[in-house]
Amino acid sequence: MSARRVVPGGLVAVATAIAALTGAPAALAATPPDATWAGGSSIATTGITDPGLLWSNGGANTANWAGGTIPTSPVGTLSFPDLPSCDVTPPPSTSCYTSIDDLSGNLTANTLNIGGGREYFVYPSGGQTLTLQGDGTAANVGLTATPSGGNLQLASWGIPIILGSDQQWNVNGYGNLYLNTISGAHNLTFVTNEGWLYANDVDTYSGTNPNSKTLAIKGSGEFQLSSPGAGRLPAVTVSDNGTQTGAALGVANHTATSGSITVSGTNNFLYVLDNAGPTETMLNVTGNVTLDNSSTVEFDIDGSNTTPGTDASQLSDTGGTVNFGGARLSLWQATSGGACTSLTPGKTYTLVQGGTLTGQIQVGTSTLSPGQSATETLQSSSGCSSAANTTAIVNYGANAITATIASAPVVVSGPQITGGTTVGDRLTVSGNGSWTAYPAPTYTYQWYACAGSSCAPISGATLSTYTLTSAEVGKTVKVLVTAANSLGSGAAVSNSLGPVVAAPASSGGPTTTPPSPSPTPRPSRPLRPLIRRSLAALGHPRGRHAILLLARRGVFITRFHAPAAGRLSDVWTAFVRDHGRRHKIVVARARMFVRAGHTVRVVIHLTPAGRFRLRHHVRLFTIAHEGFFVRGLGWTSMVRRFRL
Repeated sequence: MSARRVVPGGLVAVATAIAALTGAPAALAATPPDATWAGGSSIATTGITDPGLLWSNGGANTANWAGGTIPTSPVGTLSFPDLPSCDVTPPPSTSCYTSIDDLSGNLTANTLNIGGGREYFVYPSGGQTLTLQGDGTAANVGLTATPSGGNLQLASWGIPIILGSDQQWNVNGYGNLYLNTISGAHNLTFVTNEGWLYANDVDTYSGTNPNSKTLAIKGSGEFQLSSPGAGRLPAVTVSDNGTQTGAALGVANHTATSGSITVSGTNNFLYVLDNAGPTETMLNVTGNVTLDNSSTVEFDIDGSNTTPGTDASQLSDTGGTVNFGGARLSLWQATSGGACTSLTPGKTYTLVQGGTLTGQIQVGTSTLSPGQSATETLQSSSGCSSAANTTAIVNYGANAITATIASAPVVVSGPQITGGTTVGDRLTVSGNGSWTAYPAPTYTYQWYACAGSSCAPISGATLSTYTLTSAEVGKTVKVLVTAANSLGSGAAVSNSLGPVVAAPASSGGPTTTPPSPSPTPRPSRPLRPLIRRSLAALGHPRGRHAILLLARRGVFITRFHAPAAGRLSDVWTAFVRDHGRRHKIVVARARMFVRAGHTVRVVIHLTPAGRFRLRHHVRLFTIAHEGFFVRGLGWTSMVRRFRL
């Protein structure tokens, strides 16, 4: 029997050749060793007393790695696990730190695994990169993370990650994963169960063609492009992942480019949002944008910015078609430093611009097609819950969707009347005054005769002109101007003229007979009991089926009858505990103007915090603060408690 000659490295060479033929990552063929970060020295040794804070002093410290071996390329699984010393009770007040100083230059790894618990900040020391190849399975998993409520950071100024192959990333558990940059011309599938991933920059398509590669977002979390710089997203799909729904693509870069965007499934989102910078977000899409009737597209408005075109986040698709497919449009009012930004009635913001816009879109309680408009109430954080001018008129055009800030009339300067003060003289409203209002108001008039400080309406005097009669002799005259639009009304009193004097007597002339006094009006029924009755009729979700529908749809619909014109507010709040602390959250809210005598549908929307809590709590004790504001009467309020 002849001896078989074994060539050193021959198996590796064969595996590498097979990988080249099949397209699998070559690094997988050699099955490189794993590497696990075991923790550095307690920060207590540096004088800071926090037993949960680990600090790697760098310098390629072998003691910081399991087995005392510093990983070098290639690596199988590079792990930053959930270290017990990071999960002490009570938890540490800060974080767990490591440093790429412990690594010997750039690394190539099959997979990156990050455990849960407290925060990790993984810092680079000299521009190192980490290339992920995937684990070679059918899904080819390149990254796994289990945030479990904390923040896991390959810090925002940290390690750039390069994709070495088409692969899938799995992020499970409620928490945040912060990355620096993601690059490499490969397809990436992001599968999440409540986990959020923030990336400073994404550049994963080849050459100048954004649609050459794809980013697939699946599950119930968010993938957000979040830095103030530019980003290049490939073609994006946002969809369900089995029973997990509520996936989202968030674009908060000031200028970003993407390939086509498709959002489909149940309660999935496309967010085009500000990232607290000096200008608003602009997302330029190359290809088509397609949304379905269960998805939401969301924008925010920041009136404090003054640069044209940058004071509202914007989706631009001049080279393709935007098909809304019945999706919901959601508008948010931005804050700056915790304060509400100032929004000016009548100012118009462009939200979407494109070559062709098609399909229906949900705005408030209305369904719009191109050429139609509707009123929408801006959502806001708790800092803006009482802000003025939070209503917009959304106009759906053939090539653009705009939002114009609306307001009920508010007087800036009062009306003026002119004319003589003798019986028979004609008085005229020479100016209705100056008003802040959008849409433009219409005006109505009521003239008054005053004896001292006591004034009474003149019967039938409801035009913009009035001719004095002998009934006003010795009195002064003024007019009450009421300005009204679809959002409400306001009133202002003019200057006074007088006292009125009698006309000179003329021989043989007819005498002026004063008109008979108008009958005393009957008192109207008190409003407050009627308003309380209408507030009491507001419904709340009851039973498990109703609560499941609320969690799935994100809205609860009830009805309200307005005995008088006014503003309805319904805010649901609850107290929850996070990390041992009790704090208040807004679960859902609705705010709208209702005309007198009208019965309207009230759509109460879950807030993002409410949606999350409702999915994760078996019972949520909720307080409904309900009120109706009538000008001249003020708020009529009631508080009710129920359980979600």
